[in-house]
Order: sequence, then structure tokens, then C-alpha cells
Amino acid sequence: MGEKDLAERPTLRLLRASRRVSETVGAVIAEFGLTLDQWLVLELLVDNSGTGLAMSDIRTDTGLVGATLTRTVDKLVTNALAHREVDPHDRRRVVMHASRDGVELYRRSRSAVDASEASVAEVFVSI
Repeated sequence: MGEKDLAERPTLRLLRASRRVSETVGAVIAEFGLTLDQWLVLELLVDNSGTGLAMSDIRTDTGLVGATLTRTVDKLVTNALAHREVDPHDRRRVVMHASRDGVELYRRSRSAVDASEASVAEVFVSI
């Protein structure tokens, strides 16, 4: 396989595009003191503020697994952006919720993240 053929491989193009978007959006999110993973989890928690989310739901929606998911959620809790509650219907289950500070940070950061995502949207058009 020649060098040009490798550059045209869809998997490689998608990987490059994904990294570019992650770096661009991640830099904007860092201005708010969060990592991309933390922001994505916070967004899920804000979107599910009425019910909260179990760790398994967060795992499914973000693709984060194991220690990475635990560290991400722990950091949000440590920074008072989220909190854990025992599910009143199943005491074995822990449900995550965004805190007031988490909701506020999400609202302040949302437009900057949206603009950042829009600025790299052409990456996906060219794939």
C-alpha cells in the first residue's frame, strides 16, 4: 500500500478529524477549567437534571470506561460541579446529578463550545 493510499484510508481520516476536533474544542473547554471528558459528562448531567444518570448510563453515552470514567466523575464531584445520590428506588444504585455550580458553568461555557464545534465542522464535510 502506497503512502497516498494510506492517507485516503477512511479510518485514518476519521481519526485525524476526531483528534483535530478534540484538540480545538478541548482548548476552549480548558479555559473553563474542564477537560473534554468532564465537559461531556457535565452536559449529560445537565441534560438529565430531572432524573440524574447512573454511571452505566454515562458510560454508554460517552464511551468512557473504567478508571477514566471514575476519575472524570470524581473530579466533577471534587470541584462541586456534580454530586452523587443513592437511588431512592434501588439503594444499590448511585445516581449522578449536576450541581447548581455545574449547571452554571455549563451554561457559561455552552456558547463557546458550540462556536468551537462550528469552527471545525468542515472537517467532517471533507471526510
